[in-house]
Amino acid sequence: LKTSIEVALMDPKLSLVEAKKYLKENLTDVDNLSVLATSLLELSRFQKGSSVLSLSTQSVKTLVEDAIFSLKSKVKSKKIKIIYKLGQTKITCDSKKLTELFTILIDNAAKYSANGTKIKINSSKSKKFLIIRFQDQGIGIDDIDLPKIFDRFYRSDKARTKVNSDGYGLGLSIAKKIVEAHN
Repeated sequence: LKTSIEVALMDPKLSLVEAKKYLKENLTDVDNLSVLATSLLELSRFQKGSSVLSLSTQSVKTLVEDAIFSLKSKVKSKKIKIIYKLGQTKITCDSKKLTELFTILIDNAAKYSANGTKIKINSSKSKKFLIIRFQDQGIGIDDIDLPKIFDRFYRSDKARTKVNSDGYGLGLSIAKKIVEAHN
């Protein structure tokens, strides 16, 4: 980021169009750094036990719809169809954190799925738990990578070599902490 700005400032022939291009690229980098910092702070709060849940009764369907809405442009650009059957189940949860959980899971499904595929979300109940399943048509996770997928900064070889795969390998770590916080 700094080097990009320094190089642009040293160019005496830098046009306004080029300067705007550099600024736009730098703004994207700042946004990415902000996401990284926020994610690390959130993981730190979970690890210290200082992340407090603000509990209320919410509709699972509404929380999933909020997550889908936040990813609307990404899903639309890849022509991915999201099919969900969740009924009217209500749960006591931190709605902000659960929406973040669903956003992470849908984002991962979309990120590693081919254009024109489907993501299916459904729920069922067991005696003690509500089970929410996310199914995609993505690249999958190799058995050798499964024990590590919740580790901070871990990205499988498949994920690292995927073209246009952004992220830092923190999403599933955060997702796991959110699930654990909700028992």
